[in-house]
Amino acid sequence: MRFVGCGDLGKRFPVNLEETNENEQSIIQVEPLLSNYVDQDGNIDYTGWRKNTENLNKLRKAFFAIASINVGEYSLEKKKAFYINAHNLLVIWLVLWKYASTSSGSNLANQRSIQNLSKPGQSPFNSFQWRVAREVMTLDDIQKKILEPMGDARIHFALTLASKGMPLLYKKLFTDKTLENALTEITNKFSNLPTITTLDQDRKVLQTSAVFEWHRSDFEKQFGTLSEFFLKFLDPAKFNPEIIKKADISFKDFDWVL
Repeated sequence: MRFVGCGDLGKRFPVNLEETNENEQSIIQVEPLLSNYVDQDGNIDYTGWRKNTENLNKLRKAFFAIASINVGEYSLEKKKAFYINAHNLLVIWLVLWKYASTSSGSNLANQRSIQNLSKPGQSPFNSFQWRVAREVMTLDDIQKKILEPMGDARIHFALTLASKGMPLLYKKLFTDKTLENALTEITNKFSNLPTITTLDQDRKVLQTSAVFEWHRSDFEKQFGTLSEFFLKFLDPAKFNPEIIKKADISFKDFDWVL
C-alpha cells in the first residue's frame, strides 16, 4: 500500500501545520477551480489543471489542509460535508499525480480508467493511503468507515470515482449549510439522467446504474426498497409510478472510463 503525500507532485509536506480556520480557507479556495475545470457533463479537464501551476498549487495547499485539519468539534453535517469534499479532491489529486508520472506527461491515453492507476489486481480506492483530518486512511475508508455509517445513502451520488459511470461531479464544495439541498439536487439529477435510468413499460423492467447494486443495502435501509427510492426521486412525468411499483430492476455495466 502506497502512502501519498504532496511530494508526489514535487513539493514537501510543510513542517508547521496551519490552524483549522486557515485550513478551511485553503479548501474553500479550490471551489472556483471546480467551475473552471469541470464541464456541464461532469468531465474534468485534467490537462488544463495539470498545466496551470498556480491552480495546481491551490489544490496542493488544499491537500495540506485536508491532512492537518481538526474536525473534532465539527457537527455531523459539517463532518459529512468535509469528508465528501476530501474524498473528491483526493480522487482528483490521485489522477493528477499519476498523470504527472505517465511517460508522456501530456495525456491520459494509456490511463483511460482510474482502475489502471494502481497495480494490476488492486483498486486505487484501497491501495493508496492518505492523511485526512490527522489520520491515515484510504479512499475506501472515507466512504465505508466514515460516511456510510452516517446513514445517508445519497452520499453515493456525491462521491466521485473519476469515471463516466458516476454522477456528475458537483461543481461546488459541500458545506453543512448547503449539504441537504445539494444531496437532494444531485440525487434527483443523477437518477433521472436518460443515460442512467430507463424504464421499459412493456416488459416492466427498470434498468439503472450499478451504483444502486453496489450499495443496495444502504438504499434499502434508508428508503425501504429500491422501488420506493425510485418512486421518490424519478420524475413521474417520464417514469410511470404504477409501472415502477411492479417493475423488475436490472443494473447496467459500470463505465470506468475517465
